[in-house]
Formats: sequence, structure tokens, C-alpha cells
Amino acid sequence: MKRGKVWIAALVLFVLFLVACGTAAITRQTVIRHATDDVGHVLGFAVLAVLVAEFARNSKLVQSASDASFKHRHLPWLLGLGVVAMVGGGIEFLQQFAVNRSARWSDFARDCQGAAMGLLLWGAVRNRSRRWLGWKRILLVSLALVLLAAAIKPWLQVCYAYYRRTQIVPVVFQAENALMSAFVVSRATYWTPAPPPPYWPRKTEQLFRLELLPDAEYSGIGIHEPIPDWSAYQSFCFEIWLEGDSPIELVIRIHDDLHDDEWEDRFNRKLIIQPGYQIVRISLDDIASGPQQRRLDMTRVFGIGLYADHPTKANLVWLDRMWLE
Repeated sequence: MKRGKVWIAALVLFVLFLVACGTAAITRQTVIRHATDDVGHVLGFAVLAVLVAEFARNSKLVQSASDASFKHRHLPWLLGLGVVAMVGGGIEFLQQFAVNRSARWSDFARDCQGAAMGLLLWGAVRNRSRRWLGWKRILLVSLALVLLAAAIKPWLQVCYAYYRRTQIVPVVFQAENALMSAFVVSRATYWTPAPPPPYWPRKTEQLFRLELLPDAEYSGIGIHEPIPDWSAYQSFCFEIWLEGDSPIELVIRIHDDLHDDEWEDRFNRKLIIQPGYQIVRISLDDIASGPQQRRLDMTRVFGIGLYADHPTKANLVWLDRMWLE
């Protein structure tokens, strides 16, 4: 097989691979899998950009369509970036129709980041002229390594967050630990780590400040992937402060990794939260009995949610620890 056909076959197969990965259904999204997917966008599209650039250098069709100077100096870079933009944008468009996937502009940005990183390394390695042996090559490699470090850093932080999660047991979640933000998901709420108000009864450096939005469906936060094994304890507890002078109804939900996403297959309880500070305690036996058709597996707890369903007004809530007793 001629070299040009080899590169075409490699490009087609790799593009099909990226599309298949980008639109495949994900049944259980974990924090580390999400972070790995982000790194995969960068690395995968770096490879794609390099494949396109090499295709541009070796394809007779491309060579016949351009003069030698333009071919060697500009066309591979332009084709690499252009193909990445088309494939990356196309995958994000198709994800709108895929099961358990959604389009994200941040993924498209990572695709372009990967293309830039790959082309920088490709340019540094491919160009062997003497004038490239000095600072120009060092500059290209340095820029590529900066992009690579920027891509890998969030993944390393998530890995360390998993490690730190195991070090604070029996605490399930702690707002004071900044790494725990990696496990927080939110819906229809403004939340931010913030210094505690002066009236907070316990010394701590940081709380979660939640602004629950009026008339919003399920306004609150969730803790994704807490420590999974709760079987050695009797109670789940958390401390909360409600601003204002009127109570609010919150719903707490807890599920395991066998959860089928139906309301009946998890623990749900309505809580009346009074103004001021309070500690809420819930029996783990009650939590295990939450699903209607089975017992919740207390060795495989996967998620915690705390939310208000269509609150009549905006509410400000301070949240700190969740722990087991």
C-alpha cells in the first residue's frame, strides 16, 4: 500500500475511533472518569492533529495542490487545526443526541488545546534544519509541555482528592477541605466556598454558602462518590445553618451505585430546616430501607443530594460537614 493511502486509512480509523468514544453511552459517570475523559480529549486530538499534519506532508494530492514552500511551512498546521475543529465540533453536536452524553464547549476547547500541543511537538521534532536546533525548538517543546501540564493538572488534583477522601473518614464531606469541591455537583443554585459567618458555632476556615433559587426545580447540591462503605456506622449527620426567620423544606436523597435513577429506588426524606444552626441525624437503617423493592447497599453508597423543590423565595444556607456516627 502506498504511503498516502496508509495515512488516509490511519486518519479515517482514528476519526471513527474518536467519534465512537465521544458518542458512546456512559452508564455510570465517576469523577475520575470525567477527569480522564477531559485529558483524553487533549491527548486524542493531539494525535489526530499530528496524523493530519503527516498526511499533508506525504499525500500526493496535497503536494500537487500547493507549492513546496507553502506545503512544508503552513499547510500541515492549517489542516491539523481545521480537521480537529471539524471533528471536535461534530462530536459535540452528535453528543446532543447520544444517551447520557451532552455537548460541552469546554470539550471543544480541550480538542483545540490538544491540537496545538500536538502540532507544537510535531513541528519541533519534524524540522531538522540547523536553525531549529537551538532556542526555537526549545520554545516549541516548552509551549507544548505547558499545554500538557495544564491538561494533566486537574486529573492529578482529582486523584489526590480521592486519596484525601479516604483520610477524613468517618467524615463523608468537609467544606473546609478545598479538594472536596471535586465531588460537588449543583443544580439551580449559587454555591461557593466562603469563610464562615461570625455566628458559626464551630471553628472552621471554610463553609459552603448556598443560595437556593426561588421557584427552581431541585435547587441544591449533591455530593458525588462519597466514601462508599457506611456499613460500620449507625447514623448519617450533617450540620447546617439557615438564614432568615422562617423554616424551609429540604429533601435529602441518598443512593448506591445500583440506583436506576428512579425516585422509588433510593432513600428520600423531607426535612424541615429551622432558622439558625442545627445538626441533622438520620438512621442508616432508615437509609438502607429507602428503596421500595430492595435494601440500599450500605457498602456501595454513591451519591448524596440536598435540595429544595420549588421554594417560594430565595434562601441562604450554610453547610459544612457530613459525617457518620
